[in-house]
Parts: sequence; C-alpha cells; structure tokens
Amino acid sequence: MDVKLYFLSSFLFLLSQQISCLNEIDKKNIKLPIESPTPWIKSKVEFWKEMPKNSIVAEVGSLTMENAEEILLYCKPKHLYVVSFGKNNSSYSYICENNAQVTFIFIEKKKSGEAANLFENNFFDWVYIDPSFRYRPVKYKIIKRDLNNWFDKVRPHGILAGHDYVIPIGLRRFSVVRAVNEFVLERKLEISFLSTDYWASFAIMKK
Repeated sequence: MDVKLYFLSSFLFLLSQQISCLNEIDKKNIKLPIESPTPWIKSKVEFWKEMPKNSIVAEVGSLTMENAEEILLYCKPKHLYVVSFGKNNSSYSYICENNAQVTFIFIEKKKSGEAANLFENNFFDWVYIDPSFRYRPVKYKIIKRDLNNWFDKVRPHGILAGHDYVIPIGLRRFSVVRAVNEFVLERKLEISFLSTDYWASFAIMKK
C-alpha cells in the first residue's frame, strides 16, 4: 500500500472513531469535562509541585512505583500509604528500605474501595487514585465508588486527586471523566486544577 494512502486511511479511521465517540456521548446525555476554575497545570511534575507538602498521603492503585517515587521526590510527604494491586517485589523493598515514611498495602484490584475502610475518616491530607484505567477497562460505577469511599478519608480542605481524566478515541477510558464529573456535581464541588499531559490528573478540594 502507498505510504500516503496508508496514513490517510488511518487518519480517516481515527476520525470516524472520534465522531462515533461524540455521537455516543450525545445519545447518553453525558456531560463533557467541567471547565477548570484555575489555570491548567503544564505537566504531571508541575501537578505534583502544586500538591501540599509534608502531608499524610495515599496513592491508590499502584502497579508500578512511578507515582510513589514522584510523590516522594516532589511532594515530600510526612507519610505515604501505597495501596498496590501488584506483588511485593524488589522495587517495593527498595522503596521501603530507603524511605521509612512509606507503608505498602497489597490488595486485589476489585477490593480497591474496601481498602479505604482501613483508615478513619479525615485521616489523609490528600489521596491520589490511579487504578491504571488505561490497561484494563473499568466501569465508571467502580471508579465513582472509589471516589466516594476515599473522599471521606480526606480531611476538610484536603484534596482528592486522580489520573486518566481524558476522553481518547473510543469510550473505553471515558468512564473516568464521567465518574469524576458526576461526583463533583453531586457533591457541589469543583475541580481545583488539572494537568495538561495526555493522561491528565485532576484535583478536587474538599470543603
């Protein structure tokens, strides 16, 4: 196949998928992303730098150590609880050995919401939810359940944050945006700030 024809056909296919996505959104009367009331943060690193320092923090849904390492580097937490769907291995051991303020909790992915019950209400300064939506399809109801469960564990004026606030081609990851938007509207809250990287992060301040 001619290279130009190949790229043209690929572009048309992607465009058709995006149109299909928007049509599906319209049919379901789903609200599109809420406009952020503050400037968008330029990158995930800048997002971390906006988060409170010297805080009690939870990262929920860790499969790799990327977020935990970045939180330790940029946010300097007083204590970091990592709720992981992975297995205890050398990378976790390395983090623990070099960071006394880190506690790992290993749990099945389907029980991510139950992990919140291990903590008292208003325990955390902020929580970051990242159940790696890009790798496995997760229904928005499960995401919304986790938002509600972990929100109660955040102190007043603390922050509930998360990852993958994005509408890519197709609907398989749209569930995050829908769950977050419904959660914010129902609780009469606002999205405090968003990052502009493709797998955008969101932050919601608790009143």
